[in-house]
Amino acid sequence: MMKRVYLLFCLIFLIPCFVIVAQTDAERAKAFILESKRLPVAERVDRAINTIEKSTDGALVAEAVRDLGRFRQDPEKTQETLAILDRLISEKPNDSKIFHRASLARARLLAREGLKEEAWVFFRKQLTEQTGDFWHEAQQWYHDSLWETGDYGDIALDQYERRITDDPKEMHRNYAETESDFVEMIDPLRAMRSVRSEFSAMEDVFPRLPDSKRRPLAKSLAKSICLAADDRFPEALAVLDEIEQLAGSGKYAGHDESGDLPLYRAAVLFFEGRDFDSARAAFRKYMDLNRDNPDTVIVRGLILSYAMEHFVGDKGKIAELTGLLMDSELMTNEEIRKDLSHWDVASLLDMHQLSLACRGDWDESERICGELMRDYYPNTLSSADGAMTLAQNYWLHQGDPKRGEDLLRNILSQAPFDNIVPHVKRLLAEMTAQRGEYAEASLLLEDVLARTGPYGKGPIVRCHKQALALQHQIEGGTTNE
Repeated sequence: MMKRVYLLFCLIFLIPCFVIVAQTDAERAKAFILESKRLPVAERVDRAINTIEKSTDGALVAEAVRDLGRFRQDPEKTQETLAILDRLISEKPNDSKIFHRASLARARLLAREGLKEEAWVFFRKQLTEQTGDFWHEAQQWYHDSLWETGDYGDIALDQYERRITDDPKEMHRNYAETESDFVEMIDPLRAMRSVRSEFSAMEDVFPRLPDSKRRPLAKSLAKSICLAADDRFPEALAVLDEIEQLAGSGKYAGHDESGDLPLYRAAVLFFEGRDFDSARAAFRKYMDLNRDNPDTVIVRGLILSYAMEHFVGDKGKIAELTGLLMDSELMTNEEIRKDLSHWDVASLLDMHQLSLACRGDWDESERICGELMRDYYPNTLSSADGAMTLAQNYWLHQGDPKRGEDLLRNILSQAPFDNIVPHVKRLLAEMTAQRGEYAEASLLLEDVLARTGPYGKGPIVRCHKQALALQHQIEGGTTNE
């Protein structure tokens, strides 16, 4: 009897302790990340190395490894960085987060050094062998590395292959079933064209796409996306017409693609930009076919919006799609909206206001930015982006640079997301340079260049080029005061 009482005592008092410890680990890691994000890149890397070498807190070391892998890009430090990662890989259990993350960081470093094939083989091996959180993280590191080295076409190839896989692992099978359409491919393909005008998705990527026995229409559907990425819109629509005729003929007995067909047509029509009524009608049909998956509908709309962001001339088109979603039951019916991902809702609001701002509708953009600030700031990247738009509105359109600068500095303090900080610091550098404070502007630009590097997504490439141009103006004494 006493043993049972003692066991009950342990269950009551010890199990909560484990929960508390787990929560404390997460909280410490979150605090470490936030503090690191506020630092200039050079100081952030130093802090990461110091943590790896001296800390016994595994949660903090894992986050430090992430920072080291992402931000230490100096070729002269490559061997030193490899030594740090190799030591961790040799010392830590191979099922630990530190081991896994150090291995991913090592592969990313090799890719930067030009050993891309060795790195890609490792990443693909991880995607074949890993499951759970390790699988998701491996995919993120792989794609981030491909963005960094400018191999955008390989991202599209991987997105395609993940969706046609016959891998028996439940994780991979579930991914292929829940992420079934190929529309996501258009984002890296459009990004590639934005930085390399000679790039052709049909010539450089489409021939590498394998056929799928499980999904006989897969390659044809992906072909419509590749054609659209190359601005060959009539041909893309013709491919979709052929697919729809086959699917409705009664002769096709393969994987059912009918629920996504209107999405492909909508994608082509939105990018073509000639008939937005038909584009919206196609997307509305897709929404009706997927009423049970409102989150998926929102995400697909966001994917198309992000892909339109790569070309400055396409940004105004985004509101043609986001406006449909904003006026739909997904956003106007509170019972539906409350169950949607807050992150996705904030992203939709942000993409809509961004497009409105590009169209010159600053009043409506400001109203939506206010909603983002009220409901989501500083907890989402999209709310920080909305705050940045609002700061530009104050500065450039309302003639209140002090208010704009205060908001930009608040973003760096309260919402320093890695994807937004380079843009914020570039704007601050422009403000300070206009005041003649060139030393501070140069320090800001130095950090922007360290964060963006020579590669990256379209917006990051533009940010890098804008920072270089401003730096050259400062050095040549040609800035406007």
